[in-house]
Amino acid sequence: MGLLLDASLFADAGGLSALERLERIRRQVGDVSVALAAVTGAELMQTVWRASCHRIRAQREEYVEEILCRVPLLPFTLRTARVAGRLEALCACRGIAVPTCGLLVGAAALELSFAVATRRPQLFRRIPELDVVGLE
Repeated sequence: MGLLLDASLFADAGGLSALERLERIRRQVGDVSVALAAVTGAELMQTVWRASCHRIRAQREEYVEEILCRVPLLPFTLRTARVAGRLEALCACRGIAVPTCGLLVGAAALELSFAVATRRPQLFRRIPELDVVGLE
């Protein structure tokens, strides 16, 4: 089994560098393959562009680029799109609301038979069939 790392794992890192944050995640999950969904890369990049000044933007960009250099970024494929469409319809029929980014991360994980590692397990547990690992 592998793990897709959700963007929430990198928010509010408590002053840790990207490398330190990744090392902490590795200690928590053990020796498993980890990756990021393409949409997670986009979520991380939007934090860079939402910075209120150039100094903060530069710090955030360095942090995000370090993550993107060290963790494989998986593409959004036609197969992912098919899984996402099925999940969205399934959730809608059951009256389950899942934000689009979360749904796309879940679809990417299911496509690969991965679980999602997150600080927001309650969100991802709404997605049928998805294995979720809650981390601190």
